Amino acid sequence: MTDEPSPLPVSEQAREPYKGLRPYEEQDQDYFFGRDADRDILIDKILANKLTSLFAATGVGKSSLLQAAVMPRLKDPRHEHLDVVYFRDWVADPLFELKRTALKVLQERGRLDSGIPLEELSGSSLTEFFQFCALFARQPLVVILDQFEEFFQYQRYTEDFQPFIQQLSAIITDRDTSIALVISMREDFALELNAFKPYLPTLLFENFYRLEKLDKESAKTAIVQPAELVGFHYEPALLDELLKDLVVREQNSRGKTPIVEIMDTVEPPYLQITCSQLWNLEQLNPEKTVRLKTYEDRKCK
Repeated sequence: MTDEPSPLPVSEQAREPYKGLRPYEEQDQDYFFGRDADRDILIDKILANKLTSLFAATGVGKSSLLQAAVMPRLKDPRHEHLDVVYFRDWVADPLFELKRTALKVLQERGRLDSGIPLEELSGSSLTEFFQFCALFARQPLVVILDQFEEFFQYQRYTEDFQPFIQQLSAIITDRDTSIALVISMREDFALELNAFKPYLPTLLFENFYRLEKLDKESAKTAIVQPAELVGFHYEPALLDELLKDLVVREQNSRGKTPIVEIMDTVEPPYLQITCSQLWNLEQLNPEKTVRLKTYEDRKCK
């Protein structure tokens, strides 16, 4: 993710440069722009703390940031060169599924023998399991628990709820295991973390990061650079008009927010939807240009 991307090979240029409402995943890292500062701050927090909490409003892009920016940088041999376990399956037994996911990741990365069956480790506590994993992983082993609000939605009334809270708390307070945990969730569910208070009265909010909407400059980067990867460019007049409309739309959505609190920010999902629609209309344009007229015609419909 550089400020001036090099065009992709011709064989890859047929790819759609925007994701619309779909989250960016690890394989989309080359197309994910506008979040370099957030990535760097979050990685610094992860590497300096046992637990990092990531909060944001719905649709701001927590999962995209983690998968398409943070994880590739953490794994990159040119940067941190760490092992990362990404987990977000909160429907089934979370203790078993988290262990299964971690074991699979370390086996795929050649850290553990692929012949080790999960059954041999499933009876251990989460702390014991990750103490074992950390022996073979590059340290610290980073474990990302994404969409954590779904843990409360799906598990609150199951027999797995309290055991998971207790065992996750034990890992956080265990100083001997080289593991860095990330809990990522919607900010409107943050109070659900009170379930951890009996075990972690202060630690949950000692180190957190709130992901904001895109500022105007970051939004410009997120619009322009994916198109440049496939050899397209935006007319300057279109870019100015599009950014103005995105900012105004966001300001109008804030209703009664005091003027002094309103900043020039852009909602990532609407940016993605708009750019995806423009791309669908212009992708066959032989001049490889996204034009103001196309945008104005779209707005009139």
